[in-house]
Amino acid sequence: MERYKYLIIGGGIAGTTAAETLRKDDPTGRVAIVSDEPHPLYSRIMLSKPNFFLEKVPFDTIWMRKAESYAEKGIDFLGGKSAVTLDSKAKKVTLDDGSELEYEKLLLALGCPVRQLAVPGIDKKGINYVKTIEDARAIIANVKKAKAAVVIGSGFIGFEMCDMLHLAGLKVDSVIREKYFWEPVLDEPAGRILERKMAAEGIVIHTASEVAEVRGGDWVEGVTLKDGTAIDCQMVILAVGVSFRGEWLKAAGLEVRRGIVADEKLQTNLPDVWTAGDVAEFQDVIMEECLMCGTWINAQMQGKTAAMNMMGRGETYRQLSSYTAHGFGLNIGFVGNVWRGEGRELIGRGDGDSGKYAGIVLRGNRLVGAFMVDRPGDMAPLKRLIDSKMNISGFRDKLADPTADLAALTGE
Repeated sequence: MERYKYLIIGGGIAGTTAAETLRKDDPTGRVAIVSDEPHPLYSRIMLSKPNFFLEKVPFDTIWMRKAESYAEKGIDFLGGKSAVTLDSKAKKVTLDDGSELEYEKLLLALGCPVRQLAVPGIDKKGINYVKTIEDARAIIANVKKAKAAVVIGSGFIGFEMCDMLHLAGLKVDSVIREKYFWEPVLDEPAGRILERKMAAEGIVIHTASEVAEVRGGDWVEGVTLKDGTAIDCQMVILAVGVSFRGEWLKAAGLEVRRGIVADEKLQTNLPDVWTAGDVAEFQDVIMEECLMCGTWINAQMQGKTAAMNMMGRGETYRQLSSYTAHGFGLNIGFVGNVWRGEGRELIGRGDGDSGKYAGIVLRGNRLVGAFMVDRPGDMAPLKRLIDSKMNISGFRDKLADPTADLAALTGE
């Protein structure tokens, strides 16, 4: 049985950053990464970018590490293996090949698997998810053969996949369960801006719709919606989000809700076990609530923070989440937590009909999140307002005024 001082489950940016941080600061402690993919680290950011899928950039630009770089840095890379059981008392992880690994400190940086769609015919050739490098290769190949495609699901991946397929010259239908695009992350005025832009480019959006069946023989020939609408296509892209269950971790006594629950130092309820990346449901000290952040930079910084705390540094994770999406000539930005529910208030900034609009989310008298459609100049001042936890009661009315200088409100 192999024994490691630091064992990391997950070979993405969170796990790789953690391993390299540990190796740099503790050159003698044994470090291992267990990854369910056999490949070294690659950029998942590129897995939604049109230029990558349309081969306008070389495929090999996706690689961020070489296979030999792990051994060169003194990291054992156990690729193509999955953890299946955890014994936190014995400090032991069992892999799917039956091998057992002992650890002193454990990091769970598993990532979140894509949500599966359970409809008849979903296993046909030409059905594509957007998660792994194998998914990317399949999409690149299928785009070259298809004349029409269906994208199921709105949101970040669905939006950029529709843009990519349109740029490739395919006829594109978008099928979404929601009443408008990217609901509920965006509000309706923002969602309608996206729909108008997409429709102007020929994208047919089927709102409040679900797929009942995928038609065809071995290869997809079309989909039928629950209302009976039939759409012919030669490929389908599923962009229906992610889902984490983690039954094997629950069985070990780990607290799991939507993700793996952790405190502000990314430590779980089990001794000597931390988490990082998409799967971490952590106590955010900026938002002052428990969050999951599925962005690349958050995963990277969480991997670094978790590693430091595995070495006993006692660091608090503090990083305001933000990201952007691009497509159909639109720039869409997000910062903080745009979830809206009890105790939240949404202030619209601008007019959705103008095509330039922002939604600002308040909790009491402070900003906690915002989204922006073609208002990139609002991003930096809104980030400062959220990060500083500034009381906005004195200028609440100005937030809705699209001509108000947000930078001036922050004292910049």
